[in-house]
Amino acid sequence: MSTASAVRRAITLGVAITVVAAALVSVGAVAAEATNVANAAKVFASLNSYRTAHSLPTFVQNRYLTAYAQGWVQALAKCDTPAINLNTAAGCADSAPETNYAPSGSTFSTQIYGRLTGSNLEARLATYLTTNFAAQLQGGYNYVGVGFYVKGSIGFVDAQMFHYTNLPFAHYGKVSITSHPVVGVPIKAHFSGFSPAPESYQYVWYSNDIAVASDQPTYTPVGSDYGHAIKLVANALKPGYVSQNNLTSPHVHSVALGTLRVPTSPKLRTTGLRNVGQFLYFSVGPWVPSPSVDVQWLRNGKPIVGQTADSYQLMPIDKGTHIDVRESVHLTGYHSRSIRTRNAAKIGAPLLPSAPTPSFFGTLVYGHVLTADLEGTWGPAPVHISYAWTLNGKKVSNADKSTFTLPASAVNKSVAVVVTGTKAGYAATVRTSTTGFVIAESFLTVGIPSISGGHAVGNTLNAGHGFWSPTPTSYTYNWYRNGAQLSGAHTQTYQLKSVDLGQFLQVEVVAHRSGYFAVHTFAGVTIS
Repeated sequence: MSTASAVRRAITLGVAITVVAAALVSVGAVAAEATNVANAAKVFASLNSYRTAHSLPTFVQNRYLTAYAQGWVQALAKCDTPAINLNTAAGCADSAPETNYAPSGSTFSTQIYGRLTGSNLEARLATYLTTNFAAQLQGGYNYVGVGFYVKGSIGFVDAQMFHYTNLPFAHYGKVSITSHPVVGVPIKAHFSGFSPAPESYQYVWYSNDIAVASDQPTYTPVGSDYGHAIKLVANALKPGYVSQNNLTSPHVHSVALGTLRVPTSPKLRTTGLRNVGQFLYFSVGPWVPSPSVDVQWLRNGKPIVGQTADSYQLMPIDKGTHIDVRESVHLTGYHSRSIRTRNAAKIGAPLLPSAPTPSFFGTLVYGHVLTADLEGTWGPAPVHISYAWTLNGKKVSNADKSTFTLPASAVNKSVAVVVTGTKAGYAATVRTSTTGFVIAESFLTVGIPSISGGHAVGNTLNAGHGFWSPTPTSYTYNWYRNGAQLSGAHTQTYQLKSVDLGQFLQVEVVAHRSGYFAVHTFAGVTIS
């Protein structure tokens, strides 16, 4: 049999497997050839099982190995000494360069030369390939050639792993941009139509064909992109497959102007009332993104010349007018915006220039008298002064004098005096003192309670409250047996029961008077 006739076809089981049998010196080569073909099929099946278990594409059929295999067998025929490992053995020459037989446009990669001897060659070869060349098998080597050569009674196996091109996608996809681009608003890449689905993508974003961003699935147009055409060029990648490069989205023309956003409503605030002489301050939440800002104060809706700062001191001419402020913002690529405050209250007359904060003195206890102190002169004189006293911030009815006698209702509350100064040509000017906390009064004399009455079962015990000064308006009573309060025993008397014999009974007397601290007193007796 000639060398050429020893070439066998690639096994069509989804992998490029070249089986070569040549009986160059042995008449038993034909029988050995059939065995080798079967062994090659087992190697192929073993390799594909490995790739399936690792979620890799299975090997594909390839018929380009025939010519290469012919030169391969010629090279193996020169090997006189079989090798145990799959390493290049001395004396083996490769007379058929691989690149002469690769498909047009393919890329040649790794190859493994060598020979194995002995039994179970196909299983040993599969084990060797999957163990020692796992990286290549996982990295997209889609064709494997396995050749069997018989020389005399010794079986030789030579394995080559080589890589042409990765698998093509069954269906090529496309890329698009999800929305019309607006300055400041992210746009997103959208991929569709791929089979199988890519595992990753590479991105380059263009503005008027100038690259502006890469390696990100979204792009946020900036001010300089306004009016430009945006496009995306992307590569779709999947291990074991030919990458689909330079996917280009349709141009999206005329990036629109963005809209500046302010998170809070604008507000005017003052150091006090909206009166001549006071300062108004303009505050607004931060714009997003940060623009250039112009401020203009308005009197009755018209600009006040020269008033473009963040604050404005009200002038006499402002009395009776409406003062507002307008803020205008500008940023390249965004719509210009203006916001304006609108305050209904008119500007009032000036406050009195001299209006000190008042105070008061006196004992902060129920029944005592507090006296207001102006703490200085109000002016310009003459100024009419009026008073109002408050408890917990609420005005007390008829408490409009410079003195205030603390009522019982003031106990446990905060008290303050409010002074108002009025004068023609000026706004009423109000000043409020700091507060003080009012406490209850204490009884001058505390009564000593007592228990009277016989100790026999059925007798009534009577509680005496003793002498108090001033006299309480009411008393409450609670009876106890050995320290435990008796249910329902809340009157001045208590009728003895058999269970009370030999026990210690007590009565609690609580004295009450409006504006005074409640005082608890006790008396006790052992029932014998």
